[in-house]
Amino acid sequence: MRKGLLHIVIVNAIYPPDNGASGRAVFQLAEQLEKNEYKVTVVTTNQAYNTIVNTDIPSQNVIRVKARTQRNIYIKRLFSAYHDSKALLKKSASINADMFILCSDPPLMNFLAPRFLKNKKYLIWVMDLYPEAFVAKGLVSKQNWLVKGYEKRLALNTTAGIIALGKSQLQFLSNKYRFQKNKQIVIPCGVHGIEKKGKVIPTWKRKNRIILAYCGNLGEAHSAKFLLELIFKSNPKKHQFVLSAFGTKVEWLHKKVSQLPNVSIVDWIQETEIHHVSIQIVSLKKEWTHVCVPSKAVSSICHHTPVLFHGSSEGDTYQHFQKALWHIPDDNSCSIAIDQFYASLQNENIASKKEEAILAEKSIKDIYQNGVKQLSKILSA
Repeated sequence: MRKGLLHIVIVNAIYPPDNGASGRAVFQLAEQLEKNEYKVTVVTTNQAYNTIVNTDIPSQNVIRVKARTQRNIYIKRLFSAYHDSKALLKKSASINADMFILCSDPPLMNFLAPRFLKNKKYLIWVMDLYPEAFVAKGLVSKQNWLVKGYEKRLALNTTAGIIALGKSQLQFLSNKYRFQKNKQIVIPCGVHGIEKKGKVIPTWKRKNRIILAYCGNLGEAHSAKFLLELIFKSNPKKHQFVLSAFGTKVEWLHKKVSQLPNVSIVDWIQETEIHHVSIQIVSLKKEWTHVCVPSKAVSSICHHTPVLFHGSSEGDTYQHFQKALWHIPDDNSCSIAIDQFYASLQNENIASKKEEAILAEKSIKDIYQNGVKQLSKILSA
């Protein structure tokens, strides 16, 4: 069969025009595969995860299934995840495709995949790692029957391949599970080109200030307490914070900082405005290392913006970008490290990190393109 006739189905709960990071990554990969002459179908839901933005209608064939309403109570969210996973997989299985690429949203999709995609070829793109995320959230212990059952199912599933977000995550996965050795690749989330700089000065821009921005999810995997301490220890005459966040901890943080003179809370920072940001803040709790790989760090580097990273040095964010970031460990030394960060923060230092970000952008884009090439070989095998 010629490559141009190969049919690929990508499955994820989120997809444009919704602006969730995983959906944007799927959209980007789908476009890349279409350029490489594959037929692509995206199976997704009708739910909205993040801010809806004006986006061109995707050119791919997009099939949407009805999602259950997400609820704040975890047990109800779990039932919703089961329902949505089943609906997505059932619809996907009805499509005559050569390969399926399953993302990890909803969180039970990869657990149910062997049942619905029996004797079909598929790859798992690990946007978030389950069941490890259930443990990291504190919902269950490592010894819980659900966790053990989930891990056993993945460990026995030797027919699937894996797409990791970074080299460290891939190493973690290959050590723990038995995914096919010839089907283990890395495709980061958040890689894209630089938008043209907007001519309009954003309202949050302050002259002669170092602009620190937190954009994106502020949920269970991220430390709002770190962000609060970072803001409280700042110098209002030197440092301006821009918060464009969503998630379970946003309301708590906003109540603490909304009245501070050097904090601006906005709905969205446009990509054409990112060049006004001096430093992008990224937080990932140490127990979430390898469970997530923050796409906001990758996006920041692709905009040549250095990163202030709060998290473990074992994760991919630090491993990929250590020369282009300031590191605040997620341990008892965090408070001291924040003081040291501010003591050393000068415009010259930021300029040096920005130069490193430019070099890091080339490196992460090379990793992405090499991953796509490996994926093409797997798809065409």
